[in-house]
Amino acid sequence: KKYEGQLEKGIPHGQGIFYYEKGNKYYEGQFENGIPHGHGTYYCEYKINDYGDENSEIQGYKYYEGDFVNGKKHGYGKIYDEKYGTIRYEGNFVNGRMHGKGTEYNIKGNVSYIGQYKNNWQHGQGTSFDFDGNIESIGEHYYGLLNGQGRKYFLGNFLGTGEFKT
Repeated sequence: KKYEGQLEKGIPHGQGIFYYEKGNKYYEGQFENGIPHGHGTYYCEYKINDYGDENSEIQGYKYYEGDFVNGKKHGYGKIYDEKYGTIRYEGNFVNGRMHGKGTEYNIKGNVSYIGQYKNNWQHGQGTSFDFDGNIESIGEHYYGLLNGQGRKYFLGNFLGTGEFKT
């Protein structure tokens, strides 16, 4: 990979850009001792069309934009869909994983979940939405499933309250 940017003792340190072999951006942002640290953006190598074909001539969409600590996503950031470039998640990261408060989006761009995450799972208090953006449930989530006290909805209409078990 090719690098352009600030160096310290011959290694990336400060602001810089790494490129894929074909010249498209790989990572642009801050470095510390040769690894992403601070704010930066990872990019997909190329765009993928609706048929799954790769076009290496066109720069790929952003994959992740946000904060890094020691090369891992850590702090606030956004993950983007590799094919369409739409946002898929925005929120907190800890040690490279979605952790803390966050919002997930479906391919249509509608919110699919708002709430707590733990190690990449919907875990804790949260609200789920269907594909069209209608509320589906509100309550405690346990590793991606409604578990504990919660409320269920159908097409945005309230169905009832209860105790949910996974």
